[in-house]
Amino acid sequence: MKPVNSIPIHAPLPPAMPAQRPEPAVSAPTDSVALGTEKPIRDGLPLPEGDGRGWYDGLPLPEGDGRGWYDGLRRLGKKIAGVAHIASIAVPVLGSLIGANAVALMESVISGEKRLSAVDWLRKRTPGLYAGNVHRLLELAGGRTERSIGLSVDDLLSIDKHFYRMLAPSRDARGVKQPPEFLLKLARAGPPGTAYVYLGEGRDKDAALLMERWKPGEKNPFPEGDDRAWVWKCLEEKAGKGELPIFMDLDGDPLTFTPTEHLARETLASLVERSNTLGNGFADPTLYYGWLNQRMESYYQKLDPWLKLRRPEIHQRVEDAKTGLRPPWLGAKEGLGPWPSPQEVERAAHGIRELGRPIESSRSPGARLADFADAAIALDRDMLTGVQSHWIKLLRELGSDGRKELLRPLARAWVGLNLVPPADPDFEKVAPPDGPLLTAVEKSGKRSHREYDRAMALGEVVDHTLNGLGIQERRDFVAVLREEVAARSTELEMREGRMRAALGSEYSGLPVAQAVRGELTPDAAEPGMGELRRIVAELETRKLATAQHSEVQRHRDLVDWLVQVNTRYGDVDLGLVPNAGIFERQPLAVSEYFDPSGSSSVTLLGRGPTASEPVGDARAAAEIPVSMVLEGGGGKGFAYLEPLNQLRSALETAGVRVRVDEFVGTSAGAITALLLAAGFTTAELAGVMDQLDFKKFNSDAMWLMGGVDPKVRGINRTGLFSMQKMYRTLHELLSKKLGIEGRPILFRDLPFQLKVTGTVLNTDLPADDPLRQQIDADGRLVMGSGSTPNFDAVGAVLASAAVPGFFNAPQMLIGRGDRQHRIQFCDGGVVDNLPVTAATRDGKTGLMMLPVHYEATDPATGKPVALTTLNFDQSALPVIDAFNRQRYAGFAPRIGAFVEEAQQAGVGRLVLALNLASPADQALPLLQGAGPESTEKLHRLAEEAALPRMTSGQGRKLMAGMVERESLGQKIGRKVFDAFLDHHEQRQERLEDGQYRVVHQEEEDVLDILRGAGAAALAARTRRFEEPDASFDWVRTLA
Repeated sequence: MKPVNSIPIHAPLPPAMPAQRPEPAVSAPTDSVALGTEKPIRDGLPLPEGDGRGWYDGLPLPEGDGRGWYDGLRRLGKKIAGVAHIASIAVPVLGSLIGANAVALMESVISGEKRLSAVDWLRKRTPGLYAGNVHRLLELAGGRTERSIGLSVDDLLSIDKHFYRMLAPSRDARGVKQPPEFLLKLARAGPPGTAYVYLGEGRDKDAALLMERWKPGEKNPFPEGDDRAWVWKCLEEKAGKGELPIFMDLDGDPLTFTPTEHLARETLASLVERSNTLGNGFADPTLYYGWLNQRMESYYQKLDPWLKLRRPEIHQRVEDAKTGLRPPWLGAKEGLGPWPSPQEVERAAHGIRELGRPIESSRSPGARLADFADAAIALDRDMLTGVQSHWIKLLRELGSDGRKELLRPLARAWVGLNLVPPADPDFEKVAPPDGPLLTAVEKSGKRSHREYDRAMALGEVVDHTLNGLGIQERRDFVAVLREEVAARSTELEMREGRMRAALGSEYSGLPVAQAVRGELTPDAAEPGMGELRRIVAELETRKLATAQHSEVQRHRDLVDWLVQVNTRYGDVDLGLVPNAGIFERQPLAVSEYFDPSGSSSVTLLGRGPTASEPVGDARAAAEIPVSMVLEGGGGKGFAYLEPLNQLRSALETAGVRVRVDEFVGTSAGAITALLLAAGFTTAELAGVMDQLDFKKFNSDAMWLMGGVDPKVRGINRTGLFSMQKMYRTLHELLSKKLGIEGRPILFRDLPFQLKVTGTVLNTDLPADDPLRQQIDADGRLVMGSGSTPNFDAVGAVLASAAVPGFFNAPQMLIGRGDRQHRIQFCDGGVVDNLPVTAATRDGKTGLMMLPVHYEATDPATGKPVALTTLNFDQSALPVIDAFNRQRYAGFAPRIGAFVEEAQQAGVGRLVLALNLASPADQALPLLQGAGPESTEKLHRLAEEAALPRMTSGQGRKLMAGMVERESLGQKIGRKVFDAFLDHHEQRQERLEDGQYRVVHQEEEDVLDILRGAGAAALAARTRRFEEPDASFDWVRTLA
């Protein structure tokens, strides 16, 4: 599971950088803060390695032969201490799970309801114990996770907590709520004029002083040698690029930048970056914050006091709900970090749910509709933190089943209030006569003032809800809304008649019956909608806020929603395209992130891959076809280019020639494979990687908080970041390369054959659909030029690279005739990280797997350096490249001779695989054939060509460690997963008798994603390139 590459993570040092690190004014804390507490995570836990456990470190080391004995004792002591440390953390956690599992089973037997998993039981029934266990696991995983992915979990949690609090509304001296100060500054001064500095919790005053004094272009107010002067210079550099000036220090050393600090900086920077203009309609985030701040201020100063005075019972229910939704990071006693206690969430939901239950239809009495409307509007207008409202927080915490109990009354209240005519006695429930005058910022930036109108305010709640829901839930809620409108279609047509009569020649009318049936296209509706928009604008200019004026607005809003709903929330509307004959057998599949806007033409479909790239000596008489396979590895994938160049150079100087006609990849390897299959040469690829800032793919973190951006959603959040920026970047890059406009890049458009693997989490495809039958038993789906030629190739690569929990699990929309389906994926590396078996092959195909090293020792410092999975820092790449060049010099010159021998011996195709490995794991090429006999034949040919290589036995051992799945550990893992994780009250089990299940429901949250990915990993199949032969003498080859 390994994403891809990026550009250097370290900011350049200024010329005036002091030689010695200045002493910080106040020392920063060295420990992180636990979720929901002010205590360091490690307080009360056993000391980690190196913190006082090594009593053996004090042993004297005599000269001579005794040193080895003491060294061995020292290593043994460290191992014992490490095991004891792990046990001291893991045993209490395991005990909690065993106890919870037993009680959950007993509860299920007594109640007859579906059994909860042990984890869900702890989370729902004993949140305090659940939080304690999570703290223990974070302590256990922290150091190991940082070494593996290059990011500090402790630091990430610490800065996330800080952001969460910093972006929450505060109270003024009178106790009145007000928007967060940072968002107010963003709206007033914009990104360059607003700086954000975080120097650790021990240096709050220094950070506040820097932010207070910051003005672009001002002289640095701090003297050289003061680390605040260095911070100021970094802010100037950012401001000079037009970016939000941000400085983060998490480790107490402001002069160096850790990968986690860069990730935190990009997270906050996403506040002022939008990857699309959908959702709220504000292309400029600064203008959006002006709208949001004004909306909050109007609520805090006008609507909330009015509710408290005129509707005290509703106001109290709302306040109770907000209290229940408050997480520990904002002061609650129960819950875990940003998550409130499930019991408190249920209490919060109960009060709002009770207001919705009497609403039996959209024709329910206006008082009932108004009660629910006021509560929903109040929750929607008061932000919990950042762009996340209390309404979105409530929907997110409830889960899909709990949301349904609120979404149906929301639909009925909106439609019902929208259609009440001004002459109706219930109209005062739509626009209360004593309602407050609310101020709003329009998309133009101008301020407007309107009387409180429940129907129009509730329309915003509907929009924000649809923006936040996942694809399937969004479709379901749209169907509910359409159903409610259809039930009142007669009243809608009567209002249309009133509009025509009142507006006369200014309004030519709209066929609203067609709109209700979903038959009115935006183009056909535009003349009438344009007239309504002009009329509303003119009435606002003349400040004619009459009941009739408001009715025109409500009519415009509802009809516009009916006409635009298929594309309003970011969904890709495939329309009639899938009915085309070319998609009859092979369906069209488009990424959820595809945006068709911005192009006036559509390029014809490609005919399919026909290209192959000759590599080597052009004078060579014969060529052997080659499939190039690239492993997943995230930031480790930066190391690919140097070995590719070494391989090309070796073939060119050896007098042989191969023809690369297929690229295969997973995750990070899939991205590199896509670029190569699009026709970028290895030389061009280096330039492309320098242009692309892969750190920017970690975008949308802040927008994922709330129902603002429908391309990232905010309710069904399944990762830290969305993948829309990655999609947009790769799509634009390939569009320019291939000359394609107005549509996705399909596999059939690529000049070279491409195959990528993804792990299917869920789909609504029927069981007998041919595409569903291509999904392997462990969820692997190989998408490519042959099997899925009409799939969005960039969308498929995103599916392959979606690291579980890190990226939102992406979806592909499938058009088969007049039916639309969807598939949701996570990283293909979960089940097949080095997809050599996906490459084209037959009995005459040979495998050569070359090592690509991602770690080395820096000769200048003597210290180890490495590329890691989720740290896109290239600062170590020159050292890594030099190390790979040195290693390849030992065997690459003989690869050409081996290829020539293989050609002459009848090998019909070669699979060249690049394996991201440490030198200890693989130092030399690995050779395998389709079976043991052909493997031995390849080794004899290698011997004749004097090619250094692993022995066949070493190769089998290495491959077994990579692909063998039926281990004792995996069997135990399946049992543990089934016992403690796989039972969920609202969802299907993911493992059944050890078999993976591709479920129907889309994933709701990160825990669901980890369940699905974990189940797929535990059920992953063994995929061998070399199939065993029972008659073959294995013992002889294991030497």
